[in-house]
Amino acid sequence: MPDPVEPEHGQTAQYPRELDAYNKWRDQDLSVAYGSTLATRLRALTLRFNQYVLDPKYSMIQHRTLKDMIRELQNGGTELSDEQQVLVVLRSLPEQTWGHVKLVLTHNEQIKTFDGIANHLKLKADRRKSECAQQAALVAHAGQRKPHKGKRWNKPTGARQSQT
Repeated sequence: MPDPVEPEHGQTAQYPRELDAYNKWRDQDLSVAYGSTLATRLRALTLRFNQYVLDPKYSMIQHRTLKDMIRELQNGGTELSDEQQVLVVLRSLPEQTWGHVKLVLTHNEQIKTFDGIANHLKLKADRRKSECAQQAALVAHAGQRKPHKGKRWNKPTGARQSQT
């Protein structure tokens, strides 16, 4: 793809839009972003992809980062099998919170693609989140000082006597 020419400086309203589009393209350009060749960028991206670890404080939506890396690697000509993609996802899960899920998914023969495992992990994360919310909702507070009384008990005693 040929490099676009920087737009000429002009006084029209279109010039800022053209300059903005050019700057965005230039920032996304492979050689400009990494200051090197495409092969070096692909090696760096492959290394980052293989060493990727999901941060425990973020949600499973962070796996979009992996999906973007896979797409960039495939656009660069690197072939990744479904098995490689699934293994990287499983390896990226934190051990302390997802250890059991990693074990189950490693031996699961039905989930074979990145999209399948990403959807499965998203559902597991939603389930965990709802379980935590449900546990918090079912906590009973003991030791209240005053029992709940009906509305009639809130009236002053003088008003009760005057009604009779």
